[in-house]
Amino acid sequence: MHRYLFLLMTAAITIFISCSKTNEEGSKIPAELVSVKVSLTPPDRLRANTDSTIVLKLEPEDGTIYYSYLVTEGERREGLDKEKLLEGLYDGISKGKIDYAKQPVTEIVIKNLVPNTMYQVYAVSINKQGVIGDITNASITTTNNLIPTPVSFQVANDRKSLTVLFNEQIVGLMVKIVDEKGEHFD
Repeated sequence: MHRYLFLLMTAAITIFISCSKTNEEGSKIPAELVSVKVSLTPPDRLRANTDSTIVLKLEPEDGTIYYSYLVTEGERREGLDKEKLLEGLYDGISKGKIDYAKQPVTEIVIKNLVPNTMYQVYAVSINKQGVIGDITNASITTTNNLIPTPVSFQVANDRKSLTVLFNEQIVGLMVKIVDEKGEHFD
């Protein structure tokens, strides 16, 4: 009889533990599903980035309670703690903690930056279940206060296309083509 009760109790404990693990696992949300999308220079604000200003857009996943961001100068920092970042405990050029219910999408304009300098943007969020997502990182470099200079020209054999190489990356370009008669084409 004691052996029967012992086996029955062991089976009940095993079933309880198995159900508890299943429920516990079922209630967790993987960290990669708790994230903040960081868009550097949103397409509708492409001309907003300058030598000393950057525009970024933060879009956390649905179900977020709040999210935080940090902007620093220089190379990417390794080993940032997501809880400290979420609480705003790191110093930087700009940082903030945003209530998702009040601002589900945030556009941030950061001014007075140094030209031709690399900046890092870090963002993290927490959801309603208390899961803190992984830190999202994006890099951006301000422009250098100079007009890009063409360094080479190459005309295609069919004379219908022209390749121009500049001394730096071009974000947007307006071209005016003039033929030998002085007529221009846009």
